[in-house]
Amino acid sequence: MSSPSPSRFAWRTLFARSRTAVFVFGGDRKLRYVNPAWEQLTGKPLSAVRGAKMSAVRRSVSPMAPPPEVWAGQFARVRRAAPGHTDGPPWWDLTFVPLLGDGDHRVLAVVGTLAVVGPVPSLPRVKVPEALAAVRASHAEFYTFERINGPSAVSERLVSQVRAAAIGEMPVWLTGEPGTGKETVARVIHHNGPRRERAFVGLVCGGLQPYLIDGLLFGKGGAASGRVVGTLYLKNPHELSPATQEKILNWCDSPAGPRLICGSTISAAELVTAGKLARPFHTRFAAFDITLPPLRTRLDDLPALADRLGLPRLSADVLAMLRMHTWPGNLREFTAVVAKADGGPLTKELLPRVIRERHLIATNPPPATPPPTPKLDDILTAVEKRLIENALAEAGGNQGVAAERLGVFRQRLARRMAALGIAEGGE
Repeated sequence: MSSPSPSRFAWRTLFARSRTAVFVFGGDRKLRYVNPAWEQLTGKPLSAVRGAKMSAVRRSVSPMAPPPEVWAGQFARVRRAAPGHTDGPPWWDLTFVPLLGDGDHRVLAVVGTLAVVGPVPSLPRVKVPEALAAVRASHAEFYTFERINGPSAVSERLVSQVRAAAIGEMPVWLTGEPGTGKETVARVIHHNGPRRERAFVGLVCGGLQPYLIDGLLFGKGGAASGRVVGTLYLKNPHELSPATQEKILNWCDSPAGPRLICGSTISAAELVTAGKLARPFHTRFAAFDITLPPLRTRLDDLPALADRLGLPRLSADVLAMLRMHTWPGNLREFTAVVAKADGGPLTKELLPRVIRERHLIATNPPPATPPPTPKLDDILTAVEKRLIENALAEAGGNQGVAAERLGVFRQRLARRMAALGIAEGGE
């Protein structure tokens, strides 16, 4: 039996026979079709919803609305609470496939599927070994808000932002120069948040091959196989493959998923614009995008930072030298400098050469070069030229009258005018 031609393909018949709940949006963003499986799952007939325009902004009213990136031509998969529930379960897992036009790439329609996800069975509580419990307790004591606090105004603002982020479970994007302490801030958020009883997992996205990252997270016995991960920290998530980015987003959206915190030197919006990061990373992280200040803007914190690293009180001369440095490596560089003291006092001799030289130049500037002494011949030549020009101006350009006023012969005046480059005037 031959297959039907494309012009006679009855897509409505195919969808009507499918047990998968299917719905179709037109290019005008209005709901045009739902199949019987969708009607049975939602309890609403096609006649009641046909022509409805569902806004992605009002997701509590229309949870089926496609995300903005779908109307830009991108595939999307999302999980939302079912209607009548502020939070799941039950959940609705929705997929959206845009159908693009030929040539102009305009979205002609969006075909979607809907599946209901019920409550996730709770896992049996496993007794944490005493040694592991002690490690968790020591980490919680170490990563307090005081770990990032300081007397400077920028530090106080940072602590207030981190306190607000630690209260909830929303994703957080940390932007900052290398060495500003993004992972430390992520750990502070975790150990002071509602998921502190579970594990913190940090992943350097550019440090491993993609298949290794996929295996660590989603392989047999990986981090995603149980509800043990409370917070997942990704350093430079844009270095992950698009497929892995999508897997991580789906995992974090699931009821058993972790809280997601990302750190990068570039904002999520810039990475999305450059096509290196999946758009949901920007839309979901817009609520908490924290910028970490560089060390050069918080020099008042240096004594407190040194004290936290176990140094005796900094002397006035050493502190003055430290304050003159620009700290391109930020906290990481400062920690390396402090480590040279090996627990003892930090003396000037232990400071890196670049810091000592910068202080030496600042405190002993080279003497200013005096202006050169003018030559007598240059002064006399300038005076003579000025006198001849004034005499010619008073004589109306008449050289004879000018020579008489200057008390010289006309021939001598002509020779001096030629030597000084003075234009001749008429009689």
